[in-house]
Amino acid sequence: YTLFDGLQLIRELVALFRTVQRFRGASIAWAAGDDSFERTNLELIDELGRNRVMLELFRTTRHDLLSQSEWRTLNTGLDTVVTQVAAGEHLANYEHKSELLQLIIRLIQRVASSRNYFSGGFQSDRLNEGRKFASADSDRDLIRLVFLEVLQFTETIGRLRGLATYAAVIGKVDRRLADQLEAIVVSVHQQLEQFRSHASGFQHYALKGIPSLVERQVNETKLLELTRAIKIGIINHAEATLDGQALFQMATEVIDIHLQIVYQTIDYLNAKTQHRLHCWYHGG
Repeated sequence: YTLFDGLQLIRELVALFRTVQRFRGASIAWAAGDDSFERTNLELIDELGRNRVMLELFRTTRHDLLSQSEWRTLNTGLDTVVTQVAAGEHLANYEHKSELLQLIIRLIQRVASSRNYFSGGFQSDRLNEGRKFASADSDRDLIRLVFLEVLQFTETIGRLRGLATYAAVIGKVDRRLADQLEAIVVSVHQQLEQFRSHASGFQHYALKGIPSLVERQVNETKLLELTRAIKIGIINHAEATLDGQALFQMATEVIDIHLQIVYQTIDYLNAKTQHRLHCWYHGG
């Protein structure tokens, strides 16, 4: 059952990742003067509290999933974010949230790589019956793609959402901020090309419970529309012409479609683990 607990912990860490990402973008927009983000911030503070309650259950009951040192580092990062938000230090807090998000990605990778989800130990003819599941080697590559590449790509889009929303709210875009946004847009396009190339080898997973690996091709259009709008409406103008709320929501839709790949991968691994145990129990 350690395998199932590991997958559930990954699911909770991904939920935390999404909350902190949205919190980073909404809080900096609120700090910039857009009061329409106040309610979003308050809702995300509550959501962050619920995330922490669920993670605390894992910390106190499953000591083999992450070390106490790793838990302390995570909780310290979360405490810093909440403390600075309470003090109204949203702008200074942006980088702290970014560091926390990188930590969460590392913890997700740590749990995924330390659990033997792609082991061939229980492999049998019944395991791949009806081509329901992929091979162990293919799953190993899938885990690397999803829990490293997809999450990092999603975080780059999240950074773009945060700074672009901030720029849209303040209305004035100086050269430094425009250069930061331009650099992130370039990074998004580079990572998109890399992800497109790597994901092309995983099309067969669309029939195994991860259809979002194919659907993300449709999402590419929305992503390119987002970067184009930011270039035209913010980067190339001394005064931003985009609405902050509309931009935030547009970017959130793009991010959530990518996170669906992560959640569907967790469901796939959970189903395969259940099937492996069934085969083992019945001597398959």
